[in-house]
Amino acid sequence: MNQPDNEEPFDEASVVQRDDETKEEWETRKWDERVYRGSIEAIKLTGDPNVPRGEYTFISDDISKAGFVRTATEKRFKGARIVKSRGHIAARMFRNGKYLATLTRPTSLLKYSSISYPLACSFYTTICSADTTNR
Repeated sequence: MNQPDNEEPFDEASVVQRDDETKEEWETRKWDERVYRGSIEAIKLTGDPNVPRGEYTFISDDISKAGFVRTATEKRFKGARIVKSRGHIAARMFRNGKYLATLTRPTSLLKYSSISYPLACSFYTTICSADTTNR
């Protein structure tokens, strides 16, 4: 999983409390707008016969409120945020690769699942690595 850096830093002052909003609701909305912005890309580390390693498995172009679809109500994912995404599929040997409209839901800040109807549900985990080369 990769979340490219946003070119613009988050401006907390841009999230103004609405008249009908409690302080808690406003703080939650501020947190959501700070965290859920930009895109997320899932890059295959191991690959398979259809899509090799190093290729995108899915891409969510916008995880902000613009890409938001709904909040999950299914028991396993209840409360998870579901956003629009594109899942990468191909025939064996990576032929005829294309992207299908899919949905992605963060199940935590480091775990995601991608749903492509009617195909399947896949799960992904963000891997954090430190630069150990000391350059």
